[in-house]
Amino acid sequence: MIAAANLDSKAARPLVEWDALVERLAVRFAVPAHSLLNAEGRRAGEAFAKTGLESASLAVVVSEPWEDYLNRVWISTVPPAGDLVNAHILAAAPLVPTATEQAFTDAAVRWLRLNGGERVTAITDTSREEIGNQIRIGYAKSESVDQIAARIVKHRRSISPERAQTIARTEVHAASNFGSLEAATISRAPLVKIWVARAGARPAHASASGQRQQLDDTFVVGGYHMDHPGDWSGGAPAALIVNCRCTMRYEVQLKPTAAERRVA
Repeated sequence: MIAAANLDSKAARPLVEWDALVERLAVRFAVPAHSLLNAEGRRAGEAFAKTGLESASLAVVVSEPWEDYLNRVWISTVPPAGDLVNAHILAAAPLVPTATEQAFTDAAVRWLRLNGGERVTAITDTSREEIGNQIRIGYAKSESVDQIAARIVKHRRSISPERAQTIARTEVHAASNFGSLEAATISRAPLVKIWVARAGARPAHASASGQRQQLDDTFVVGGYHMDHPGDWSGGAPAALIVNCRCTMRYEVQLKPTAAERRVA
């Protein structure tokens, strides 16, 4: 999103449009995430009821449904996010090339091939940890196999709404910011990217707000290198990724005049 250095009403408008897009997609993808989490809980409870084994209960948490989920999120999010940023770039630099929807889809597919497995592992590992914790609590309370099985299902039902929202918002947020940066990069406009934190942002994000970088350079956030908000490819931990609401804006980097070059 192109914006002026001071976020007046005109500069803030792209961010309002951005928030509306991200919110709409996050709400949409919370629904299937909720279904997947509840299905995991049911399968885990059934497996424990049949076997009484923690290993059998954890084995039902598989990656394939989450791989499909992540594919849908990214391929549905990157193109509209890129298109939105395209429009604002064109308004500031009308002659720059813009990406097609297919280019954004191809970029999302490339990202998924490189990073999707890591994201799926993070989701499924968390599910296994949650289920395992409930089994251990049940053992500690001397509950029967059937009681522990019921505990697993009940606990998953209780936490699924919030966790589904967290998964959806985190993935949509990362995908949308990736699409934003892809649009800026493809435009070949002389842009700099600027980290934008929102009110109430966690300290590391608040400290990064206003940080300016070339498009192919990384932001330094909490000591970690990030191409864009939501980027974990440089090793950023979950504490800097999950439920992040930061975004980026862009400014045209004007070339210095001859007099400015002489002074420099």
